[in-house]
Amino acid sequence: MKSIIVLFALIVISAGLTAKEEEKIKEFAKECRTSSGIEREKLEKLRNGDIEDDPKVKDFISCLFKKLSLQKSDGNIDQDIFKSKLSSKLTEAEKETIINDCINLKGSNDSETAFLLYKCYRSKTPSHNADLLV
Repeated sequence: MKSIIVLFALIVISAGLTAKEEEKIKEFAKECRTSSGIEREKLEKLRNGDIEDDPKVKDFISCLFKKLSLQKSDGNIDQDIFKSKLSSKLTEAEKETIINDCINLKGSNDSETAFLLYKCYRSKTPSHNADLLV
């Protein structure tokens, strides 16, 4: 389970992190797994790109986004932080497409908003892997 949490966290933030940063992400992911109650199977599906429309999945994503400062406490996405986390491996055009198509998606609550952004981001990065952000 620990490896699944770490791998999902690395989807959100990539390689090139210090050991301290990696530990913090592991801690965040563990806290979010606990608070959301997400099951191992759903977390593994999410890691593999099968983004299930499930309240626990949405809560997990929102929790992680908030802990990583991608989502503000009011539920809105911090565009500057989100944009700064996009990989240097993406072209400027790809980054702009992601920003233009995804950043302003708004759900009925914080979890829905984070879910919509994550789902949109993944749809725009079909070759998505752990180093597409940062």
